[in-house]
Amino acid sequence: MQSILNVRQELSKKVAQKLVSHSFTIISDDCWGGVFYRYLNLPYLTPTVGLWIKPADYIKYIENFDHGHQEPLIFQTTAKDYPVATLSGVEINFMHYKSQAEAQQKYTRRLLRVQKDRQFFKIDFGKPGYTIDDIRRWNKLKLKNSVAFYPSTMELPEEVHNGIAVSDWSPNGALMFDITRKYFDLFQWIQSGRLEKSLLYTVFNALLFDPTAPKRIFTNLLYGQPAATRLNLTPAPARAES
Repeated sequence: MQSILNVRQELSKKVAQKLVSHSFTIISDDCWGGVFYRYLNLPYLTPTVGLWIKPADYIKYIENFDHGHQEPLIFQTTAKDYPVATLSGVEINFMHYKSQAEAQQKYTRRLLRVQKDRQFFKIDFGKPGYTIDDIRRWNKLKLKNSVAFYPSTMELPEEVHNGIAVSDWSPNGALMFDITRKYFDLFQWIQSGRLEKSLLYTVFNALLFDPTAPKRIFTNLLYGQPAATRLNLTPAPARAES
């Protein structure tokens, strides 16, 4: 059984790589974007990998992304066991970096790789700290190549620009990569910026792309109830960053 799942996983990656024909930059508020690059076995064409930006600052970060990097990273002295810097007033927590030098070097290197004509923005309003004002600021930006996730139980003051309500929402960005691909065609989005989900994609996602599908289907057959109540998802193993 495990060998079949391994073959399915490798086939999934090969097909996915053929469905994405252009380089792209994903700006993400957590590791969702980094997981996508690792899934496609692509180099990181974004500076937002291995770090965390708190909600209010993330909105400011994307508002000023195209010209905010004219200023240098300014590293702070904190009690945290990882480097922390500010950039144009935005606090950046380099939680997966060992030193300021490493953070500076990798952030700068990946910033130079940004695909300026193919930038995609991801945000998750389910993260603690986002406010109604943040949603309105996001809506005002009207970013065309963007997606905004939020729990389906969340009460919203207005419709979210390019918003997707997620019934099985998780605070874990790596898990959300697997969860959210059920809600829209990930590959169509990265090719055209459109948020769509065709019947064909739904079938292919269940048969090939979604790593949670086999366990969910097996649990349904075995217990006769939704697997979401029993699934014990774990994040993808850490991998050396490029």
